[in-house]
Amino acid sequence: MRITGVFATVLFSALSSTGCVVSGSTPGMVDVPQRAHPEDSTLQELARVQPPEGQRALLVVFPKNACTGSARMVLMDGHGTFYGSVGPGEGALLEIPRSTRSLVVVSIVEVLAARGTWSYTDEVKVPAEPNGLLLRPTRANTRTCGSGHYAYADRATKSELEAAIAEAGTPIRWLSPRRAEGQAWIDEHRARVEELLARR
Repeated sequence: MRITGVFATVLFSALSSTGCVVSGSTPGMVDVPQRAHPEDSTLQELARVQPPEGQRALLVVFPKNACTGSARMVLMDGHGTFYGSVGPGEGALLEIPRSTRSLVVVSIVEVLAARGTWSYTDEVKVPAEPNGLLLRPTRANTRTCGSGHYAYADRATKSELEAAIAEAGTPIRWLSPRRAEGQAWIDEHRARVEELLARR
């Protein structure tokens, strides 16, 4: 199946699938099983997904490359509302309020760090539909990878997202949010989260 077909399969399944398996190492996220889908489907499938009133779908992809480590990136708003978390080699279709103008992207390493620790967060403007977000690992410079604990978010078009997945050369593990579960995890670390949001 072409990349476009796989892409559409996941986009449709991420919001419609109910038979998911919980992943213990992924706060607030569950695996999305792939399903059969027509060969000629494209990312335009996203435009036909119908989130609840006042919500929109946002695709987030974090392809693996030579500089990705193992740390997950958590996506939330400026008030600490959890929308999802995505790790290297993963992608997810999130639901966010249409009124949301920007998202904060922070490494799970930062959320679990002690209060007062130096921190790095990234804030990105939400792209127009149906564009999504492409997570890329931070680098020390053009030749040297960073620690693998951090990533930043780029707004990306359909073709840019597909190209990044194709370039990675490894299958994407697709996830779907469990918002209540993820919010409970954020709230367990609320003091540190508030500190991160205040410093951004």
